[in-house]
Amino acid sequence: MKYTLLSFLTIALVAGCSKGKLETKPKLELVSTSDLFVPLPTQENPSGLRVVLGFLDKEGDAGDSLIIRRVRTNRRQGCDPQGSGICTLRDTIKMKIPDFPQNSKGEFEINFRHADLVSSFAPPVGAGGRKEPDTLVYRFVVRDRAGNKSDTLVLENVVVER
Repeated sequence: MKYTLLSFLTIALVAGCSKGKLETKPKLELVSTSDLFVPLPTQENPSGLRVVLGFLDKEGDAGDSLIIRRVRTNRRQGCDPQGSGICTLRDTIKMKIPDFPQNSKGEFEINFRHADLVSSFAPPVGAGGRKEPDTLVYRFVVRDRAGNKSDTLVLENVVVER
């Protein structure tokens, strides 16, 4: 019984100590978002999407660039010269992160305006003459100053009214 208890405590101690270790490769986590349905903007209510990403990085150098990949998941995708698909724009955005003090933990706040979220040049017109909304998946990756890339954080089912 003593050995079983001692073995269990040793395993628990090792598992507990290894959880908090920071890695060389940055780690991203989703902290918060605004509503994932983005309505048409009005003068009273300029709509958009706010995404807050948390990061962890052992060296504290997670501040080189942020890469955002957008994928339109509506059924009609692709773009061909005959016009059978939907041509998309700005599918990948790479932006430089402004300099900030080295921290092993922090947050990035990204604010997209409605115009930044629109993904197709000419969305199909649905029933009643309404334009089909864009349904999007966003993928976020952070690169640190040493060139290490984080795992991809995925934000699904962002719907942008057109």
